[in-house]
Amino acid sequence: MSDQETGTVQAKSGSIDLKANGNDETVTLDFGDDLSNGFSETQSMNLTNVGSLPGQALNFAVSNFTSREGENFEPEENTDESDGGELDDVADLSINLSGGEASYTVYEGAASGVTSLDTDVNLEPPLTDQTFTLNVTLSIPEENVNEAMGDEFNFDLTSTLYDTNQSGDGGSGGSD
Repeated sequence: MSDQETGTVQAKSGSIDLKANGNDETVTLDFGDDLSNGFSETQSMNLTNVGSLPGQALNFAVSNFTSREGENFEPEENTDESDGGELDDVADLSINLSGGEASYTVYEGAASGVTSLDTDVNLEPPLTDQTFTLNVTLSIPEENVNEAMGDEFNFDLTSTLYDTNQSGDGGSGGSD
């Protein structure tokens, strides 16, 4: 004699799904083309995890950094296109992340120094159904920066969400 019963085993993985300003499209932060001495502006994008698992860490990485001599106006002296423009050398860049009661400094320094940015920020609290805001501030000094006239720079900033803490430097700052 025998008796047999069958059970079904089901499994479904959870997901993390990072959205920038509510979608998967590339977000462009455009500071314009008439920057001058004393310019300072902050632009933002909202990062939200719409997946079922909490996001424990965000990685921020820069790629495709370009610095170009734009139109060469007198009195700019360095118009050599082989060394790029000077705007990224004189501009200050600040990248900060905040959400809930936490805030993190992702990058702060000359725009030319962001080229090697590849940093992890372990999130506290984890990114679940709340939104973190990424603020990017670009500033040009008050003093005369003739060497940057007409120059331009741009880069891609990629945000990657992980479901586990990362062993990177964690950015700086932390909960306030």
